[in-house]
Amino acid sequence: MTDVCARPRAWWQRALSEDELEVAGDAPCWTAFAAEALEKAPPCARAPEGALLGTTGFETILAPFAAASAERVRCATAGVDDALDMAAILDAFTQRLAATLGGLAARTLVLELNVARVTGRLAGETSAARFRDFVRQTASRDGLAALLDEYAVLGRLLAQAALHAADALAEVLLRLAADRTRLAADLFAGRDPGLLVELRTAAGDGHRHGRAVALLRFADGSRLVYKPRSLAAHRHFNELLAWFNARTAGPALRAVAVVEGDGYGWAEFIPHRPCADAGEFEGFYERQGALLALMYALDGTDLHFENLIACGGEPVLVDVETLFHPPTLLAADTPPDPAWRALESSVDRVGLLPRLFLGEESALDLSGLGGDPGRHWPIETVAWAEAGTDAMRLVRERRTFESGLNRPVLAAAARGTDATSAAESAAAYGPGPEPADFTEAFVAGFRAAYRTIAAAAEELTGPAGLLHRFAKDEIRIVLRGTHVYATLLEESTHPDCLRAGADRDGLLAWLRESPFGGPGGRLLEAAEQADLWNGDVPLFTARPGAAAVWSADGTLIPGALAETGLDRVRRKIAAMGGADLHDQEWIVRASFAARPGT
Repeated sequence: MTDVCARPRAWWQRALSEDELEVAGDAPCWTAFAAEALEKAPPCARAPEGALLGTTGFETILAPFAAASAERVRCATAGVDDALDMAAILDAFTQRLAATLGGLAARTLVLELNVARVTGRLAGETSAARFRDFVRQTASRDGLAALLDEYAVLGRLLAQAALHAADALAEVLLRLAADRTRLAADLFAGRDPGLLVELRTAAGDGHRHGRAVALLRFADGSRLVYKPRSLAAHRHFNELLAWFNARTAGPALRAVAVVEGDGYGWAEFIPHRPCADAGEFEGFYERQGALLALMYALDGTDLHFENLIACGGEPVLVDVETLFHPPTLLAADTPPDPAWRALESSVDRVGLLPRLFLGEESALDLSGLGGDPGRHWPIETVAWAEAGTDAMRLVRERRTFESGLNRPVLAAAARGTDATSAAESAAAYGPGPEPADFTEAFVAGFRAAYRTIAAAAEELTGPAGLLHRFAKDEIRIVLRGTHVYATLLEESTHPDCLRAGADRDGLLAWLRESPFGGPGGRLLEAAEQADLWNGDVPLFTARPGAAAVWSADGTLIPGALAETGLDRVRRKIAAMGGADLHDQEWIVRASFAARPGT
């Protein structure tokens, strides 16, 4: 094997992981983007004006990356911009991207700020003036070049983030242009909603080079949700809901209308809407119990507070990407404890029932029933003390949790009727009820739906049954908690991890202390590392009819699953009966009783 370490390295080679360095050939595309951004930096920069809260003071330094990204979007969408308010879209895009880039670079820039302060290289009579002088120096072309030369991995992360953001936005806009006629017919009742005036990407997981769910708003006020993944499973789930609604004696469950593209799709926007009166609360929780029974039967997971919208008296499940989910693949998470195995295959696994996210000083229920406002996050997050001064430093704090949109509420007098964010909900609506007060309604809905499913086991699981339609659908496999990946991505922006790829490798290797079991374990870990190096939350997918897993780039990892999701769900539904119903109801009641505050 050639000793690549013996050859002189270009700056970008220092930014590669050790695995990438072994096979390094031509320069990656992000190197050209970084060079383009550097060319946009001014020879002499000006100090920013106004208040500089958080990391906003660093946006001047990183502006060339945001500018190059916006220009890339503009060029890619030149043929479709007549249906877009491009100025507004790009303005919002560059603001969001600047905040993202600021988060990536903040720790390094604060370190360099303090080095400049203690070595007397900053001019100014006040702490704020000296901060602005640091920004002025570093934002120049020479200053930015020196920063990226010292911190090669940071240069990579900034270029990747800006490049991926541009390509992801352009992709959405081009797909919107191609699908407008279908969207008008299927989701907007035959009318054109007018110019696209806002596109806001979700704060959730970014996968496959930064692609994420996006919320679109049009000139007439209409909204639309874009999802950068196949929605075939959602279409088949809607068909299952129609089947269920035709058979249940309880209240019907609402589906989310979708329009499918090739590897992506569009979904009806579901607003957070208040109940007409308190009498609708009982029906809401009865429906939620029925949803739990369906998700239990389908081995669904990840039904946390962000995946449900309370629309009046209806709980609407807006994300079904984790149906037919296998048991954990982490070797350390599979103890030979029969009680643990029973809980792992129970209704608790769905994520809808109360489940505590624990910290040293507090706990928070993030389940589909949880999302209680006013509580504190159990873990500390990064914040910045004395921002905008040369004494700026990192601190950690526990932030207050904003409520989700998953709980039923009543409209306060003379307020609006719909909300699209937790902040709007808190301002417009009165407080909702405690879920535990509706335990009996929830259990009744669960029991009725469970019996409906069990009675139709053959109809569902037979060769021509509804479940067979899911066989080739792409589903997501969550191998580790997203918060684990998010924490690693954040902590790997420490300057000690950003000078050379080997340094960042050392931190990311922490994941290997909890290895995956099975014959595909090593391949899963390699794919996980590759995604993290791309700045993504690692993504793995499967097909219910196959016992394999696919990585984010489409690489097949055979033998990763012990059996197919369809076989496992067929076996579960065949075993559904009185004894299992009794056990699952007990878990439901125990979960409600254990909710904080009950």
